[in-house]
Amino acid sequence: MTCVSVLSDHANGKKAPIVSEGFYPKAAIIDPELTYTMPPAVTAGTGIDVLSHAIEGYWSKGHQPICDTLAIHAAALVFKYLYRAYENPSDEEAREKMCEASVIAGLAFTLPKTTSSHACSFPLTNIYHIPHGEACGLTLDYFVRINARGTGSERVETLAKALGFADAEALADAIFALKQKLGLRCDLKDLHLEEEQIAELVKISRHPNLYNNPVEITDEMLDKMYSILTKKLEEIGKLNLPIGMIAPSHGAIWRTDPLQIVENTPSGLMPTRKTRLPLPTIPCGTAQNPLPTRSLRKSMPRARIQSSRSSILPSPIRMKS
Repeated sequence: MTCVSVLSDHANGKKAPIVSEGFYPKAAIIDPELTYTMPPAVTAGTGIDVLSHAIEGYWSKGHQPICDTLAIHAAALVFKYLYRAYENPSDEEAREKMCEASVIAGLAFTLPKTTSSHACSFPLTNIYHIPHGEACGLTLDYFVRINARGTGSERVETLAKALGFADAEALADAIFALKQKLGLRCDLKDLHLEEEQIAELVKISRHPNLYNNPVEITDEMLDKMYSILTKKLEEIGKLNLPIGMIAPSHGAIWRTDPLQIVENTPSGLMPTRKTRLPLPTIPCGTAQNPLPTRSLRKSMPRARIQSSRSSILPSPIRMKS
């Protein structure tokens, strides 16, 4: 449904996107039944990639109203149906809605293009072989927090509220919680990265897509993010914690802005006060409703979607057909 393809060069260990107007299909058949046998890990990874497409397309510097509407619709479907499809692969309604989300998110980012999470995903996939979608999702909640505190922050807040969340922080919390429930990677601790390897990630993350991000992402910000993900900043003496937060002892570390960190523990966010803030549930329509358990739906007909070049403008970046 898009003008973008991703090619893998296994001989040289590279994976990169290419863009061509010739990639637009004359017709696309979207059949949810073909996804019933997808392994749960593939469902999770491709699903979080759909969410990345929608959210990055929304806040991209190239955003526009039609794509914004599509992005909100697709992201809402992911929050509502991805875990259901992961938990019960034969859930026909969930599979149908995730196929819908995938198509709509593709339309949402084709013009604006993806941004920071996709830029960072390429070295994570090329060097450390983290599946593409999982690599995108790894940094998505971090960039929600960063973009909510810089240029264009009001758009991130608007997106969060449109999806039923109180604010951008709650949106980031829900993304992190969804990754945990899906068994997706939430850090890089197991890779035991050294400083030189972190520096390499920072360098290669400066992919052109990074410059679509509404907030300028500096090398210092990338270095700190990757250091947090690898737990290189876990020592108390190296942390610049905001007032009201304690140093992490376990669990995944969350970023609240380029210089501030809070912690997620198995019991939720851990402030210095005696009370603990609960870890948010994944929304189902709104941020307050937990995921329901649904029985199987009636079999749905195959959906045939006809694309039109008149409705999808060509990308400004081209390769010759």
